[in-house]
Amino acid sequence: MGSGSPSAAGARWIRTLLTALGVGLGVTLLLAASTIPAIQAHRTERRLAATPTEADGPLAPSASTLVVADLRTQFRDRPLTGRMLRPDGPAAPAPPGVAALPKPGEMVLSPRCGSSSPSRATPCCASGCRSGTPARSGRPAWPGPPS
Repeated sequence: MGSGSPSAAGARWIRTLLTALGVGLGVTLLLAASTIPAIQAHRTERRLAATPTEADGPLAPSASTLVVADLRTQFRDRPLTGRMLRPDGPAAPAPPGVAALPKPGEMVLSPRCGSSSPSRATPCCASGCRSGTPARSGRPAWPGPPS
């Protein structure tokens, strides 16, 4: 091989390590940049799935229609929003993250509402649930605060 000085051999190793670091950072940046469109598409899909479709006029009830009413109130100077659901038939869709529609008098809370324990839910939410303890949805329906 070559008979270079020890400092020249060390410089080659440093150059090799910096090249490998640069290539690794470049690949990481390219992979991150290529996932951004998929992340945005998934976020838009979740937002659209959680947004009810409005009708131009009254719809005839069917086995797959769901009546949705927005509810807004204040609790301790903080806005509290919710949705009241009434299925018209047995095939009505459940909201994203909820396994089944709640029965009359039941409530389903987002994981972001209150604590992680349903029995220690926010007093305002717990008092509005006639069945006792509110259930929790499996995941937040919104990727962030709705705009």
